[in-house]
Amino acid sequence: MTLTTQLQQLRMTADGEKQRRLAEALLQQATTTLLRSQRFYGEVLLRLPKQISADQPVAMGLWTVPELALRVNPQLLGEQCATADDLLAMLAHEIGHLAWQHPVRYAGQTGKLVQLATDLAIDEVLPVRPPNVISRAQLNYRWQLHLAPGLGSAEYLTALKRAMVTESVGGHAATSLTNQMQTMQATHIGWQPTRPEVVDQMSRLTATAWQQTPLKQRGTLPSRLQQQLAVTPQLLQLSWQQLIRRGLQGALKLHQPAYYRFNRRQPYQMGLPGETLSPTLKILIFVDQSGSMTDTEVRLILGQIQTLLRRYQDWVWVIPFDATVHESAHQRLRQAVQLNRKRFAGGGTAYQPIFNWLAQHHYQDQTALAVILTDGHGESRVDQHGFQNVIWGLTTAKSDLSVSRPMGQVTVIQPGGATHANS
Repeated sequence: MTLTTQLQQLRMTADGEKQRRLAEALLQQATTTLLRSQRFYGEVLLRLPKQISADQPVAMGLWTVPELALRVNPQLLGEQCATADDLLAMLAHEIGHLAWQHPVRYAGQTGKLVQLATDLAIDEVLPVRPPNVISRAQLNYRWQLHLAPGLGSAEYLTALKRAMVTESVGGHAATSLTNQMQTMQATHIGWQPTRPEVVDQMSRLTATAWQQTPLKQRGTLPSRLQQQLAVTPQLLQLSWQQLIRRGLQGALKLHQPAYYRFNRRQPYQMGLPGETLSPTLKILIFVDQSGSMTDTEVRLILGQIQTLLRRYQDWVWVIPFDATVHESAHQRLRQAVQLNRKRFAGGGTAYQPIFNWLAQHHYQDQTALAVILTDGHGESRVDQHGFQNVIWGLTTAKSDLSVSRPMGQVTVIQPGGATHANS
């Protein structure tokens, strides 16, 4: 029985229990179909927890609370999907959101503009567009926009926000677009702030699916998504507890007033601020991108940084270097998915420019922690200008660090291996 025939049966069935069984059979056959035609999507769907719920307000959607699940409403699914292509496109759409970690990046942001931007980023690269979605071409034509193809969700969101307030979308066009968004069905209501365990589950799920996808079938995915999936989260071999205790010197956070938070002790006094925490030191992560670093080592380091960001969940600065510090390419990050995986430079390796840069910007042990992730192949002598709050994270052995008497901690990071550190 084909998927299209099963969808026809689902539309003609009013019995709730039979709808549930038909929906389960549909998902099983769709998984098999995707494993043959779009392997990565099939591998994700195979591992993704699924729930059939007649109370689900949309035909299909991702939920992160209380646990990660793809929820499906059988009746609405039958009404919205007329063919097998419709169903497979809808599944690929939701898996695309998962692969880009949109439910985490936009957790709690259920506004229609965010929904439109994230949907544009996903549907732009799908071979078949899901039913009842607004395409980029429709947006540009109907509402006089000029959205470029191939952008990410954050870029589309910025462009949409800008377009709503510029003269290019004025008068009737702006009103029409606003009215159209108001009629859009809220399909991202399941994207809510969730536990770190669920975030890690999402990362592991997509990483495993990517690893199970043969090389010849990876090339069918959009290039931007391939880059996203090529850097998989690593076990955090860099001792996070040790980094906090020694590098951040115990006093990690400062309490500051925050007027966007309720005061927990005086919840009915709306004029009283709550409290938020800010780090006492700035974390600066210098990533070795010299020619001696293999692509595997660079991917290992980026995977370590991704995991570190998930654990720390505060701002860090990632700065590439080789024989010089590439300040113009620095990234200020708070979420793992924001990490730019592009490789910079590729020249020789030198550590002295790092400490010159720190001194030039007046960083001291009391104001910053420098984490240098490298293969250790640089010069033998370095003037650290008195800066000692350093963690040297090596992709090789401790003995491979060329600096003869480094100040700070020397740590080895290796996949599946132990972490070693000394002062």
